[in-house]
Amino acid sequence: TYENYTERSNEKTNRYVVEITANSDKSYSCQIFTNGSDNKLSGYFTWFDDKNILSVMAEKDKTDSNYKYSSIFGKKNMKPEDMHIGFDVKLKASYVDGKATYESLDKN
Repeated sequence: TYENYTERSNEKTNRYVVEITANSDKSYSCQIFTNGSDNKLSGYFTWFDDKNILSVMAEKDKTDSNYKYSSIFGKKNMKPEDMHIGFDVKLKASYVDGKATYESLDKN
């Protein structure tokens, strides 16, 4: 786990959180959270092994930099669809069995 933030008037701003886990099947799960001045919480959720990658970028509204998130530690083989619950998916990308795919779901 890695966390970084700026503190102003005893409040966290521009918070950045990273979690990476090694799974028992020799794959890895990773999630990154960041917030900015646009009052949105962005989440980047990735799972990969030695041949495949699944990745999702998603957003949700937030109220402040003290956002709560669901940790992936102690959970088995978390994939992006397990991690982005509660977020609006904006982008999906993958490389599976030698085929790359990209799908933008952002309506803006």
